[in-house]
Amino acid sequence: MLNYMLTRKLGRPAFFIGVDRNPQLMKKCRETQRLLGFENMEFHAADIMESVLDKKADVTYCFHACDIATDETIVKGIVSGSRFIMAVPCCQREIGCGTRAHPLAFMTQFPVIKERLSSLVTDTMRAFILGAAGYKVEIFEFVSSKVTPKNLMLRAEKIWPEKADILEQYWRLSAMFNVEPKIEEYLMWLRPK
Repeated sequence: MLNYMLTRKLGRPAFFIGVDRNPQLMKKCRETQRLLGFENMEFHAADIMESVLDKKADVTYCFHACDIATDETIVKGIVSGSRFIMAVPCCQREIGCGTRAHPLAFMTQFPVIKERLSSLVTDTMRAFILGAAGYKVEIFEFVSSKVTPKNLMLRAEKIWPEKADILEQYWRLSAMFNVEPKIEEYLMWLRPK
């Protein structure tokens, strides 16, 4: 749909690269691409972090990428210098399973509360990482919660150099919830000196 809107409706040049671990999904995408006659797309069955792109991405995005796939996409966008990064996270099992002692532990005895709090903490940490990397970040509901409960979008635009003060907010939240998200392994500049 985005390809159609950009190229055929607005007349803008665009090239799309899709990456997913699922080879069947990528095969289906290539078949759809062929049926629609789009020559400006390619699809790769690969791990996000291991994929090597021969083109610089102006926009890096993921929609309902499960668990750490959202983090990997964000990191890929930061490292590749994407001007825009958009993410609609799905499940955040990593922090939910990893939380230990924190100030709101008494609330998380209820599984649904633990899941929602985990999602909020995870998405806030992602926003802080993007901000620290120099992106202006917005978080908003892009569809009604009646459509899907996973309706938060992180939209980021690179507008300034790295900002250490925002990274401090990340570290405060990480310490408060006693978590070490996987995203830290990918971004070495996150580590305190």
